[in-house]
Amino acid sequence: MISSTFNFITIMILIRIIIPIIAMGGHLPNSPLIKFLYDLGDMFLVPGRMILQALKIDTGMLDLSPLVSMMILYFIENLLLGLFA
Repeated sequence: MISSTFNFITIMILIRIIIPIIAMGGHLPNSPLIKFLYDLGDMFLVPGRMILQALKIDTGMLDLSPLVSMMILYFIENLLLGLFA
């Protein structure tokens, strides 16, 4: 159950990364499903963005928040699996 939850969150982050690449014009399609997936994935990127801002790490145009967020998720998942396994 824990792994499934974290896999779902990771997939949402990956979808959030892929949507702007697919849009390729800077404009997201006007689909409610695309907006929902984008917003849902964005919600999981907030911790990564907060950490990068707190550490005053300027990455320019490169967004490292997905990487930081997935590292945080990996750490929390392993911690929970170690506690409940």
